Amino acid sequence: RAKLTWGDLAAMQIAVRALQVPEVVQHLFNYADRDKVDTTTEYGGVIALDGKDRFEVREFQPVMRRHDQEFLASQAMLDAAYTSIFHFHLHAQIIRNERYAGPGFGDLNYADNTRANCLVFTFIDENALNVDYYRHDRVVVDLGIIRR
Repeated sequence: RAKLTWGDLAAMQIAVRALQVPEVVQHLFNYADRDKVDTTTEYGGVIALDGKDRFEVREFQPVMRRHDQEFLASQAMLDAAYTSIFHFHLHAQIIRNERYAGPGFGDLNYADNTRANCLVFTFIDENALNVDYYRHDRVVVDLGIIRR
C-alpha cells in the first residue's frame, strides 16, 4: 500500500473499465484459448485506445519462441506500447493455472526495465481469468477475475 500512487489507482480504474467491455473480454479469452494450444511461447500484447477512443486488444508475436512460460516482446510491441495503456501477457499453460496467477520474476524485471503499467491474465478455470496489475518497484495488485 505504501508504494501505490494516484497514478496506480487511475491505471487500475482504467483496467477495470476496459475489462467491463464485452469485446475486450471476448478477445482476451479467444487469445488465451489460442495461447493454451501453443506450447512454444506465452502470448502477449498491449491494451490501447483505437482511433475512436475505444479499448482494443492488440496482439503481438514474440521476438523468439523458447518455451511455454515466457513471452519475449518484439520491438514492434515495445514501439506500440509507448502510446498504449497496458502491456499484457497470458499465463495459459493449463486451465487450472491459479498456482501461477500474478507476475513471475521475469515479469517483474520487465516492468522494472520498461516502467510500464502491466497486466497478466491467468486461467483459473475454463471460463475465468485472474487479472493482476503490476508495475516497477514490485507493485502488484490482484484486480479479481473476468468471466467469459
